Amino acid sequence: MNRNLGISPRFSLVLAAGLLVLAGCPQLDNGNGNGTGDGGDATARPRLVPFDSPDQLISYFRDQARAAHGGSFFDRFFGGMNGSAGGIDMAVGAAEDSSADGGQTATPYSATNIQEAGVDEADIVKTDGQYIYIARGSSLRIVQAVPTTELAQAGQLDLDSAFINELYLNGDTALLLASNFQYAEGGGMAYEIWPPYYVNQSFVVYQVDVSNPAAPAIVKRMELDGTLVSSRLTQDRLILVMTIAPELPTDPTPLSLATVSLDDVLPRARGMEGDTTVVSWDRCLHPATPDGYYMTAVVTLDASDVESIVGSTAIMASASTIYATADSLYLTDAAWSMDGEAREKTAIHKFSFNTETGAEYVASGEVPGRLLNQFSLSDSAGYLRVATHISPAFWFGWDMPVDMGMGVGMGMSGGATGSAGAAVSPDEPAPSEGTGQDRDPSEPVNAVYVLGVTEADGERELSIVGRIEDIAPGEQIYSARFIGDHGFLVTFEQVDPLFVLDFTDPQNPALVGQLKVPGYSDYLHPLGDHHLIGVGRSVTQSDFGGVIRDALQLSLFDVSDWSNPTLVQQLEVGGPGSYSDVSYTHKAFAFLEDSGMLALPAWLNNNDSFHDIQYDAFSGVVCFQVDPATGFTELGRVESVTPALDFFFGGVWGTRAVLIGDTVYAVNSLGVRAAPVSDFTQIATAELPE
Repeated sequence: MNRNLGISPRFSLVLAAGLLVLAGCPQLDNGNGNGTGDGGDATARPRLVPFDSPDQLISYFRDQARAAHGGSFFDRFFGGMNGSAGGIDMAVGAAEDSSADGGQTATPYSATNIQEAGVDEADIVKTDGQYIYIARGSSLRIVQAVPTTELAQAGQLDLDSAFINELYLNGDTALLLASNFQYAEGGGMAYEIWPPYYVNQSFVVYQVDVSNPAAPAIVKRMELDGTLVSSRLTQDRLILVMTIAPELPTDPTPLSLATVSLDDVLPRARGMEGDTTVVSWDRCLHPATPDGYYMTAVVTLDASDVESIVGSTAIMASASTIYATADSLYLTDAAWSMDGEAREKTAIHKFSFNTETGAEYVASGEVPGRLLNQFSLSDSAGYLRVATHISPAFWFGWDMPVDMGMGVGMGMSGGATGSAGAAVSPDEPAPSEGTGQDRDPSEPVNAVYVLGVTEADGERELSIVGRIEDIAPGEQIYSARFIGDHGFLVTFEQVDPLFVLDFTDPQNPALVGQLKVPGYSDYLHPLGDHHLIGVGRSVTQSDFGGVIRDALQLSLFDVSDWSNPTLVQQLEVGGPGSYSDVSYTHKAFAFLEDSGMLALPAWLNNNDSFHDIQYDAFSGVVCFQVDPATGFTELGRVESVTPALDFFFGGVWGTRAVLIGDTVYAVNSLGVRAAPVSDFTQIATAELPE
């Protein structure tokens, strides 16, 4: 098997997700093809309104369910979405990111990377500086990490059947978020779309006492109907964002849908002391312009007693990117039309959060384009900054200016293929970001919008109060980061432009600086007040034209002068096809800023070609010293515990890097390896028992 074609498991997941987007998003199957619901007005101002009665809610649900199965192209092609067997069987875990508070040891350690201070995010690996907690299938593994001479599994907790997607640490408590998948008759998954919707699925929150790591014990358990999309932990409150797809009759006609009751629609929760309704009908909202029959619920649990629901609310719409601060939660919903011209826009619903009642609806708004990920959003001083990519023509919902690691420059995005034989050089002309008056209207562009809560017709609205548009025509956003009053975008076509944005005056934002360097960064991380670390890929010229991804690439940018950002260093690691998990999830980034130690999980090809069979590629954690003045110095590598010749997954799937003091740990579901930075030959290993 040719390992170095670079077809990573993430590409398979993204490709499948793209197919599922086309196959099942509720906006596409509502009967009129415009994502607004049957008879909806696509130009209406987005807002959420409450239901007047339980009867109105169930009538709305039946109408939208029927409209969703009115015989659209996607229903005919993919066989509908009514819970029948034989759907695509791809379990999608709800994984985002995390950070532990620590406090058990004075030794510094790397809490998992988060976006907002004080808002913890879940991950598959956590540490408290003494122990490492690992989600492995249906079991929680606890490994004693310090001292490394005693590196070994200290404790284990096995669940009956649920699969642990992610976990939190909250003092002496671990919170396990586990999927409880059900299968339709005949053995297939009921059905799945993206974001993940599963008919009649549930997930379980386990509250586990880990005060004695050798004997972890479940003290509370709460099972909730639906599929977990995302979660946050803040102020001793566990915030869950879940999607609910009630099962419909096999033939959803008006007559058969009349048998669906309110009890069939509203999700329920089952604790150790009984069950209850998760969201009551009077806490449900719907878009003023109907948007399908699926439900997105925001449920707040007491982190010290997960069987206690602090508050809940729900909207009858889908949700994609989730972003949260300590006091606000944003749900986004991208809508498009495949009937005629593609229409790209993203609806944004803001909720305020308090510890007494949970999430409360504030206002809704809308921006042109689509988001890359949660870092496309940032709330500062009451203003929401939103970075979007606007593409009139798209492939499965996004552009592909470079290949997906397959070794050929596919050039599938309008204007983003480059010319055959064109060199990748920082001396190329800079991309334009002006008024767009001379721009081809079919060419993709990027933009940043600033939204604020305003009053309109007696109702609050998230209105666009500032904007920077027509950024880098023909290119696509690869990473975004907002820090204080400034923002940073990386776009890519042939080279990597880093754009610096100034939000000192939120209503008059400005693009104040840019820098072009080879390759691209798909994750940006602040280093002090004046530097940025970029993690991504270098690129090389393809024999077929355009560019292809090459090695893992680290970049260090000096942004002390906003108008003139400079490159301190750019470092390539490994050969063609090498990459880091950081490119796919920011929680894989482990950094101790005080000591300047950076650890990245990576798969590194040791050959010079994509096409050479690679038997000795490195899979594990690479450690660097980062100096703001000079850049990166590699300190050493710790290979992860992986099966021999693990071609498909490359051994890096699910790998995490952990730093505790001066020791580097490579962690995956098979075990933990550790080495001191003073001598990377002194390896300690703890393999997890089956």
